[in-house]
Amino acid sequence: MKKFVVILSLIIAIVSCKSELTQTRLGAIKSLQAQVDSSAIMFQTIDIAKIKDYKTNAKTQLDFLEKNNHDTIFDHLKYIDVYYANFKLMRKLVKGHERLAAEIEFSTSQLTHLYNDVENGFSGDSNYVKHFDSESKAVSKIVNSTAVLKDWEERTVKRYNGMVAPIDSIILVQQNLGYR
Repeated sequence: MKKFVVILSLIIAIVSCKSELTQTRLGAIKSLQAQVDSSAIMFQTIDIAKIKDYKTNAKTQLDFLEKNNHDTIFDHLKYIDVYYANFKLMRKLVKGHERLAAEIEFSTSQLTHLYNDVENGFSGDSNYVKHFDSESKAVSKIVNSTAVLKDWEERTVKRYNGMVAPIDSIILVQQNLGYR
């Protein structure tokens, strides 16, 4: 009977230790999921439709200026250069937005699968460490990329709003000179 109690105690101790380890791992995965969810919320605040509209308008204006930039005064060239740099940043923002949307969706799915594997005991120690480390890096990238895109959005909108009127004025002057 003593042997049975000792063996039962060992089994309970092993199961409870494993359960603690499992709970710790599940908590770590939930933490990563929370970071992705938080980034997804910030990501959704990026008004990509407005950026695309601004980018389209800027492209039209820049195409006109490129075609008709013969008599533009030197002072106006600095506006055009900065406006073009802002256009390129908007282009990068749109591409980055598309990529980040896919990364958020994929990472969410991967974390859900990892959580289920750990919860159901399908993930061994080395397998868990490998996948958890990989997902940690992916989540870190998502958090950083979201912050960068949000910053780019704020900068491009501010620059666009501050520069669209001067660019329109330059275009109007050129149109009045007969450039179409």
